[in-house]
Amino acid sequence: MSIKMSIALRLAAVAVSLFASELAQANSDECAPVRDAIARLGAATFVQQHGIVTRNGARPVASDLLAFGDLEYWREGTEDWEVRTRQQIPLVLDSLDTVFECERTGSEILGSAVATSFAYKRLMPVPRGVRNVRMWISDNTGLPIRSYVEIDPEGTKGTAEYTFSYDSDAVQPSVAWPPIRPGRSGDPDLLQGRQLGRADRPTDH
Repeated sequence: MSIKMSIALRLAAVAVSLFASELAQANSDECAPVRDAIARLGAATFVQQHGIVTRNGARPVASDLLAFGDLEYWREGTEDWEVRTRQQIPLVLDSLDTVFECERTGSEILGSAVATSFAYKRLMPVPRGVRNVRMWISDNTGLPIRSYVEIDPEGTKGTAEYTFSYDSDAVQPSVAWPPIRPGRSGDPDLLQGRQLGRADRPTDH
């Protein structure tokens, strides 16, 4: 092999390596606003999340999650509130990014807020799998305003829609702490292995 050909091959290899690195960096940068929004959600002192989950075309089920500092309260429909230590949404699971393949999908006005929407994939721990998520992030605060999740745990197809607010005047439910009885199991959703349904604490952002 001639010296010129050897140099050309090396340069080609370097170019491919740089392209792959730039592509990975671009994908990482595209996901940065989503990861930042999830981190801000976890750091917010007051969070009010309302969800509507629909499975297999059945009647939609409403749920609410309220966060006050280190505690979170959850209920389905009009059931009694349950309380537990606040859970955080993991951004890394077994050394893997839980938020990936992000794409900016547009800008919209939701209520009085201007929001940028992102479509992405989310790795869920329990049950292990990947879900398609779309999140609307406030341009002003960087916090999630709304999310839409496609769910398919063990063949149970459905969707979940969540809206988020951050009212410091929200009323904290009166529930014994620590709980008198263990709460329902759940991983942690928006958004954690928060799954969607009675056994989970919905937050998939």
